[in-house]
Order: sequence, then C-alpha cells, then structure tokens
Amino acid sequence: MKMHSLPFSLDRADLKGKRVLLRVDLNVPVDEHGDVRDHERIVQVLPTINYILYSGARQVIMVSHHGRPHGKRDPRQSLRGVWRYFREMLAYDCHFVDDCMSGEIPERKLVLLENLRFHIGEEANDPEFARRLASYADIYVNDAFGSYQPHASVVGVPDYLDAYCGFLFQKEVQALSLDEIRHPLVFLLGGDKASTKLPIIGRISARADHVLIGGVLTFYFLKAMGVEIGKSKFSPEYVDHARRLLDRSNVVLPTDLIAATEPTQDAKTRVCAIRDIRPDEMGLDIGPETFARYKEILSGAGTIVWNGPMGLYEVEQFAGHTDGLARHMARLDATTIAGGGDSITVLNKLGLFKEFTYVSTGGGATLKFLEDGTLPALEALRSAWERRHGGGNDSDGESRGKGTKVSA
Repeated sequence: MKMHSLPFSLDRADLKGKRVLLRVDLNVPVDEHGDVRDHERIVQVLPTINYILYSGARQVIMVSHHGRPHGKRDPRQSLRGVWRYFREMLAYDCHFVDDCMSGEIPERKLVLLENLRFHIGEEANDPEFARRLASYADIYVNDAFGSYQPHASVVGVPDYLDAYCGFLFQKEVQALSLDEIRHPLVFLLGGDKASTKLPIIGRISARADHVLIGGVLTFYFLKAMGVEIGKSKFSPEYVDHARRLLDRSNVVLPTDLIAATEPTQDAKTRVCAIRDIRPDEMGLDIGPETFARYKEILSGAGTIVWNGPMGLYEVEQFAGHTDGLARHMARLDATTIAGGGDSITVLNKLGLFKEFTYVSTGGGATLKFLEDGTLPALEALRSAWERRHGGGNDSDGESRGKGTKVSA
C-alpha cells in the first residue's frame, strides 16, 4: 500500500493554548435507549483526541452528525448516548452541549456538541452555519473520514480556520491508497443508504468485474423491474437510480430471499424466489441459492470491497448469510477491504476484524475514495492549507496525497 504524507497532518499544527474544533464521526449504532452498540468508530478517534489534549490545547470541541434527522430535533438521533459512553466507559471528563448552535461553550477541556444535523444548515453547507461553528475555535481538525459529504462542518469550516487532518483520517487515506487493484475486482454491497450507494454503483460498475447486491438495496432494483416486494423497505425517490443500472451485466442481484411477515426473531420464515414475495411479507436476507452464488464469485476475486449487510443482521435469524459471507471472505487469499458501521459491527461480533486486509470507518466514503482517489473533505483541507501556506509540495515530496482510482 502506498503511503502519503499530507502537509496538513495534525502533527504539524501548533496546538498549545488553542481551542480546537474537532470534526469526528460518532455516527455509531445505538440501541432503543440510545446506548452505544458498537464503539469501534469512537475507539478509532481516541488517538487524535488524546494527542490534542496532551499537546497543550486549551480545549477540544467535538462535533459530529448522527443519523439523518434532516434539520429536526429527534431524540432518537441524539449524541447523548455517545456522550455517556465517553464519560462512563472511557472515563473522559466530557461535557455535553445540548445545541451545537447555542454559542455557549463551557470552559471545559473536552466538550461534545449535540448532533449537527439537528440544524438544516449542516447538510445545506450554509456559510453562516459554518462560520458559527468556526467561531468557537482557533484551529479545525477533521478526523471524520466517513463523513465525506460536502456539508458545512466538513467543507465549510476550513474556509474560516487553519485546518488539519487527524490521525484516523490520515490512516484511512494511506491504507486505501492502493498501489494497484488486483482483478477480478468484486464489490459486495448491502445495507440501505440508497441515496449514497446507488449513484456510486453506477460509477464503480464501469470498472468492477462484479457488483453483488444485497440488503435493502435489492428492493430498489426489484421495484425498478416491476417486481412485487410486499412490505420490504425502500424509498420510491431512488428507484430511478436503480432502473438506470438494470442493463449492467456485472451488477448481480439475488435470485432468492428469506421472507417473513415480521422482522422478529421468532417470525416464521420461508425461502422464496425474488418474484414470489407475498404482499404481507418482507425480504429480510438473501436466500441460500444467492448465498452460494455469491460465495463462488467471491472465491475467484483478487480484490473485494464489502460495504453493508445482506439482511437485517440486527436480528439473529436474518444475520446468517451476512455472517457466512464475512467468514468466507476472511479465509480468502484476496485483498479484502470492509467499510461502514454495520460491516464493522459484524466483523467485531464474529472476531474477524484482523482477518481482513483493511477495515475502514467509512462506508460510502470508502467506496467514493476508491473510485475518485479523493474526497470533498480532503480537498477542503488541501485548499485551506494552500490558501494559508502558499501551496507547493510538502517537505516529504507528497503534496497531493490522493489515492489510486479503481480502474480496469
């Protein structure tokens, strides 16, 4: 893997006595009480937090999104559960601020602000929203590789502050900057987030040998084909994206599913062909025929990129084929890259984290970085550095820090 030195790496910042606005990705799975179910993304950002604290910074102000509340306060998407994890499990003296736009930042060493996406200005990349966040600090650090969308806290704030890349972000860029892609190149894509993944599938399918589809993504394709999907989850506004991909011969859809009338552990299930879902049923996992087919394709791969479960993995009855494919990929002699919160949760549950070549904290970010060789967040940091420091090559001779695009 190719190593890049970024001129705006955190270890080049003068932090002493400074207030630091730290963009982190705390979009972690939580239970019905808001308590953290998988802490991997939190653990991964601790080296950056500790470095800033121990380098004499006056204050660290952490900001993050959680879920998709789309500008409305939703208690189910609050970061309070993450704050409790910092205090109770990690023993950090962390203070919580209930509104990221309140402007009332207490003089405490470590502070976590409430969900950025409770305000519409975050996703709209509103300059005033970005300016308000920037007013809290002297320096900006982005350690949220997975938060790649061009939102205010990602691409807007660097317009107003000296900006640096955190250690996790730097590690992701280094690890995903592959010297070469070994073919056959296979993408295994499940979960949901159709708004993110379907456009990316359109681009990577031009370069991949196979794109295997599972999870909720399946039902966008079935709807586009005019197939009855019963009560299966989908959002109609993204069906057209899937329709444009139906003629791609390397996009592989499930041929059978595990269906049930309710997504519960004790629900009665049956295996059915994709065209035989009943009106009162929902598809909750890929079927055994699809599982066998996907295993066969993965067995011949040179590089595998996995993002998202094949079914409702939170319910054990529907986790079997996700778990089975994860175990299978871990045994292969291939470059195996997994990314995204759900994939991380699966690997941690199975104890397979170290069996993959690399596990990224990014989901869509990992796919986009491999496809484009960069991210909006990375370009925002680069532009901010060049505006303030005059551009040019850094001392190690690697000014660009871009990854290798996935190519045929």
